[in-house]
Amino acid sequence: MEIVDCEDFLEVIYGEGEGWIDIPAKVGRYWVPFHAEWPADGGVSRRIDSSLRDHEDLYYSVAKFAKRGRRIEDVLPSHWLWADLDEVHPTDAAKLGFLPTIAVESSPGRYQALWRLDRTLRPSQLEKLNRALSYALDADKGGWDLTQVLRIPGTRNFKYPEAPFVRLMWYKEDLVYNAARMWDRLKAALPEGELKAAVSVVIPRRGISARAKALLRTPTENVVDGERSARLWELECLLAESGLGADEIFDLVWPCAWNKHRAVRTGRISLDREIRKAIKHVSRQRVLRETEPAQAPARPEPVEEDVDTSDLEGEEFHLPIVGYSSFMSMRMGEPKWLVRDVWTENSHGIIGGEPKTAKTTLALALGLSVASGMPFLGKYDVSGPGPVLFVQEENAPAMMQDRLRKLAWFYGLISDREAEVREARRGDLARQGSVVVNLDFPADVPLRFLNNFGFDLTDEEHRLALWEVCAEHRPRMVILDPMYLILGDVDSDKVVHVRPYLRWLLQLRYEFNCAVVLVHHMRKAPRERGARTVRAGQNLMGSAILHGWVDSALYMRDAAKDREGWKDIVVEREFRSMAPQSALEIGIRFGEPGALKMEAEVTPHDFIGMVVKRLEAEGKIALRPFAEELGMDHRQLLSRVTGDELGRVEVIPGGGRGNPTQLVLSRNGN
Repeated sequence: MEIVDCEDFLEVIYGEGEGWIDIPAKVGRYWVPFHAEWPADGGVSRRIDSSLRDHEDLYYSVAKFAKRGRRIEDVLPSHWLWADLDEVHPTDAAKLGFLPTIAVESSPGRYQALWRLDRTLRPSQLEKLNRALSYALDADKGGWDLTQVLRIPGTRNFKYPEAPFVRLMWYKEDLVYNAARMWDRLKAALPEGELKAAVSVVIPRRGISARAKALLRTPTENVVDGERSARLWELECLLAESGLGADEIFDLVWPCAWNKHRAVRTGRISLDREIRKAIKHVSRQRVLRETEPAQAPARPEPVEEDVDTSDLEGEEFHLPIVGYSSFMSMRMGEPKWLVRDVWTENSHGIIGGEPKTAKTTLALALGLSVASGMPFLGKYDVSGPGPVLFVQEENAPAMMQDRLRKLAWFYGLISDREAEVREARRGDLARQGSVVVNLDFPADVPLRFLNNFGFDLTDEEHRLALWEVCAEHRPRMVILDPMYLILGDVDSDKVVHVRPYLRWLLQLRYEFNCAVVLVHHMRKAPRERGARTVRAGQNLMGSAILHGWVDSALYMRDAAKDREGWKDIVVEREFRSMAPQSALEIGIRFGEPGALKMEAEVTPHDFIGMVVKRLEAEGKIALRPFAEELGMDHRQLLSRVTGDELGRVEVIPGGGRGNPTQLVLSRNGN
């Protein structure tokens, strides 16, 4: 059969057998799946046409699947082998006696190939032989898996400015190979264990530093797991400093022993993204070094102002515009709760509060819940527990430990049997005469702390270090407490100063699919100014951009209660992607410092109920003084009590200073 166009090619690959295929497109960093039953109708043709029209990079799954999707457990038997050859020319396979049945040039100087077998192999046989073939050819060692996708001949490669055609070099229909003979010839190429094998890297004759060469040649047995992230980043930056482009760095780094991404399915994407960040970082540092000290900016360098690196990367910048159909087909996922009714999954936001409203305590309780999987304050379930990183600069470690111990006891993570209790002595946190608790080897929880380090988000070295910690531990949540201490000398009232670091936190969120929480202060201000109601988030200190930035938020204020030993707060909840939630009242009572005990109460916030209880105790309340006590404008208080559907509070208008407006219990209300 002669291959004339893309559809002819797919007919050669898929034949007449039934199954599901995937023809995904890549737009920017998003994959747009396209699942279709085979034999296909006109939908495949329309898919190809629309991708070419919208400048999308189009791929195809070599394998067919038993069900819709591209899951490895659904792969059907096949008579094709394939390899992503990268820079290995397809004719090099003739040295092994296996010239490809189909050869494709995916971009100038980069190739893909397929070999037709004389019989169909089940998936386990196919995977083993495919892997051996890739190793024997020194092809991409991540391109042999059964869910791999390749570019379709006849489409264009929009990764390059000139958008070259993905070119079919040849289709030799008579080249069909015996699977058993291929296995006998190729099985010796398989290492006993890919990660245990010594790595051999061909280093180009370029001005690469001795340090970079040493890292590239490091044998696997000399690699310490805890050092992988730091050494990999160092290597990428050193290669970028040598003037290598992104593809050249990728080819060198992918097989090396420091490449932590090689062991995961999405490793190629992650490594490529990391290399491009390294190139931008090196380019920015080069410009800063060439800048005279007198010309250096007085304020911290905005992290969003990246230097143009198109010359280094060998690519022109272009916007990843997405067509309507592709955007509608993208897998975005429905919004989900990380902690039900408290924080949405992978969202960024703020825990804000007026002074002394237990902001850090609630942030600590939230982090411990996510790390341990225990319900938040015993009430709100965690849907996906995982590691949490808590960076805090405001509180003494002893206080943090005491609060955390009490919360862990409340959550049931520490039992009384695990604690050694003794009387407090001079120098203990607790006062003399009370008790001190010692814990020996409590059950571990993936909650990690950086206490009083002086972490500064405006310091690029600190940002990179935090990025590497996240790369190593893959946290579900990162908490930074408080914002005013981690932003260095940034003027938080000015958008231009704050925005770059909020944008960097968004990058952190999207890179590691984690929630990012900033703990921040709110000003004491009326909830209403004139006739305009002020939302809680608008009282955040600093630029209004902070309120606009949040995806999830908790805003705290004092509940104006007077319960001995209790801290009572009102928590207003705000979510961008979930339905509005009513406010909560949270009461917390801690035991003595050093002891374990604590209590917590979480109830819906019943403002009118609170006013009614006060009236039951006092009979009458003057409107204006009561509003001031609650931190509200008197007009807002008036609108709240008159808006109660049950009519439990009655307003008696006053005539002046000696006769103020008063609140009383309604005769008709409950």
